[in-house]
Amino acid sequence: MILNRIKSRNIISIVLTGILLTLTAVVIIAPDSSKLSWISNNAPQIMFIMLVVSFIFLALDQKTMMVVGMICTAIIAIYLKSASNEEGFLSNEYGENYFEIIYLVLDPDNTVADDLFEITSGLDADAIVVQNYDEEWEALFRSNLGLYYPHNYGFKTPDNTGAGIFTRNKILRINNLKINDDTNLQTVIDFEESKIQLLAAKLPEDVVAEEEKYHEYLQSLASEVLDSRNPVLLMGDFKKVYWSKELINFRKQAQLENSRPSIGIENLNPEVHFFHSRKLICTGFREIYGDENKLFGIFAAYTLK
Repeated sequence: MILNRIKSRNIISIVLTGILLTLTAVVIIAPDSSKLSWISNNAPQIMFIMLVVSFIFLALDQKTMMVVGMICTAIIAIYLKSASNEEGFLSNEYGENYFEIIYLVLDPDNTVADDLFEITSGLDADAIVVQNYDEEWEALFRSNLGLYYPHNYGFKTPDNTGAGIFTRNKILRINNLKINDDTNLQTVIDFEESKIQLLAAKLPEDVVAEEEKYHEYLQSLASEVLDSRNPVLLMGDFKKVYWSKELINFRKQAQLENSRPSIGIENLNPEVHFFHSRKLICTGFREIYGDENKLFGIFAAYTLK
């Protein structure tokens, strides 16, 4: 009887260890095209569950299982951190080339406009880039922020997925990037006598739905980034978490860094990102929320190395 219990415990321990190790391996190894990619996409939740399970093992005096759980938790944490901003905002002195920028993914429903403009005005950024820009949003931005951001440009599309920029600094060049039939906002801005290329990527639903199209789209973005003579700040709603294999490989190819330092409790699966050239240092980052915890966009600050 006692021997059977010991054998049963050993079998359960082996099975649970296998599950923990398999989940950890899937998070780190599984490609985005895999049916198991949802596990990697939810890595923060899985990490948290593993941590809770480890403490349960500790309470049950299952020390071996507790150690395995803690090791798996640590491996996933390290993996997520390696895909985040590793500079860690170490720069305390902004210097002459310091600038701040907001990227907004607008809602076709303009009922949030008052809340949005109050928040963005309070952040007092040097430039605001907006996605899903249409005539109504253009009128609202010009009336609310036009006085503070005299330099602006935007384009509209029939499906209301255009883009625009409002900035205090001169727009030196507008050279929108065409990928297939989609237009991506691309400008060069004069920030404190330093030229920065801003590229707002628009990823249509049909592109996101097909892995091959998504990969080709990112390849086109990477080529454009690498061809730039100026430091590049790429932004967009990429429809993928930044630790996805596709975006990790894309950043390596385009020689871009992730601006986000970590995952916030409010948004464990962020898909709206800033990626910056290695000539830039991200000195600040935050997500922008309105009432009812509605995500408007992201804010970041940069300086040149």
